[in-house]
Amino acid sequence: SLIEVERYEQATEMSTPSPIFSDFTKQKADWIPLSKELRHVADYLTILKIRYGEMLTYEINQQTTSQDLLVLKMILQPLVENAVYHAPSLYAE
Repeated sequence: SLIEVERYEQATEMSTPSPIFSDFTKQKADWIPLSKELRHVADYLTILKIRYGEMLTYEINQQTTSQDLLVLKMILQPLVENAVYHAPSLYAE
């Protein structure tokens, strides 16, 4: 649909595979560095930003000093997804 409305740059950005997604599918470990998990969330939010435009604003604040902290793979994405889809401000007029 982005191509139909001549938004070619955004269509390319959405369809270009993120390195983080291939890392996630290839990596068999359940625990990954926080830096990779945050990168995955940032890539996911980029796609949503293209979809929602100005209706979606976000900020990622990292408060830990250790990027090597191990977290469960895909622990943040469902939380972010729920926050976006259930945020009242997205649907306010």
